[in-house]
Amino acid sequence: YYNALALQALGCDVCVYAPRIGRVEPPEAVPYRFLRSYLSIGNAYLTPAILALPRPDLFHLHYPFVFGAELILWRARRLGVPLVITYHSDLYGIGLRRLAFWFYNRFLAPRLLQVARKIAVTSLDHARGCFFGTTIFARRQNDLVEIGNGVDVETFDPSRPVEEIRPRYGWSAQDFVLLFVSSFDASHSRKGLDILLEALASLPDPGLKLLIVGDGDRRAAYEEHARRLGLSERVRFAGRVSHADGAMTSHYAAADVVVLPSLMQESFGLSLAQVMAMGKAVIGSHMPGVRTLVGESGLLIPPGDRQALAESILRLRADPDLRQRLGANGRARILAHYTWRRVGERLLAMYRQALEET
Repeated sequence: YYNALALQALGCDVCVYAPRIGRVEPPEAVPYRFLRSYLSIGNAYLTPAILALPRPDLFHLHYPFVFGAELILWRARRLGVPLVITYHSDLYGIGLRRLAFWFYNRFLAPRLLQVARKIAVTSLDHARGCFFGTTIFARRQNDLVEIGNGVDVETFDPSRPVEEIRPRYGWSAQDFVLLFVSSFDASHSRKGLDILLEALASLPDPGLKLLIVGDGDRRAAYEEHARRLGLSERVRFAGRVSHADGAMTSHYAAADVVVLPSLMQESFGLSLAQVMAMGKAVIGSHMPGVRTLVGESGLLIPPGDRQALAESILRLRADPDLRQRLGANGRARILAHYTWRRVGERLLAMYRQALEET
């Protein structure tokens, strides 16, 4: 959506095609075409209407899109139209999905990545650590283009008035509030919430609180884990919070620090980027993707290191000047590199390169 808005502002004629999921209404300002799907497995949707898409100047595929990606490839080749891909992340899975993704990564995804004229990655650092980092990406490094995700800097603006929500959770201005944002399904267990809960439990300070935003089928397990650790009075599960009505911005504003202690590679870390735009200090894992985004705007810890996480929390709590400095660095970093306008400019430059090489 934001890619399309930025490209339209730069004079492009954009149409977004996506599988129809439930009764989703097209957003305003951007032409969307929701295509009927006949089979879905997880986030994979078989959408044969892709085979009848009209001829554009260029196709831009967001990967992974199992089933749809192969149809887009066929359509692009049939029409003789350049294809570019944004490679968001590797495919992860457990059980049968892990076996299916193993097959996909070895036999289907390479075909896509070899045919694509350009491959956008959220960071070159992250790309080097991806499944294809030492093979296709290494061979095609001249065709890799670093284009991070963007942030709506007008929505996530520290000067914008927001609702005071700490009293909703029974907390005061004197409490030190950590914020964690994620979905709670199996594929997001790598976000490290267990590690954060255990680090918090090692810090017996009643004024140290944790606000958890998100929902999913593993939420009950996380709530039980918090209870067993004796954190029932210091942790609140807010559930799913909407971006549309400013509620997410209010939750960011209520936090002193946002934490994302990922255990596996993150392609970007959108919650970190949004809260950096809000001028808040962050703690993240020292790994590709996150470290590129954070830079000098937060503290980085070794993945899975509970003690380092606890020490970083204490350090930021004890030093408000450090928090303020890191937060200011974060806001400046987002404005310089990760506005949607900058993302749109980089996309348009990539499109022009792909078209010139036709």
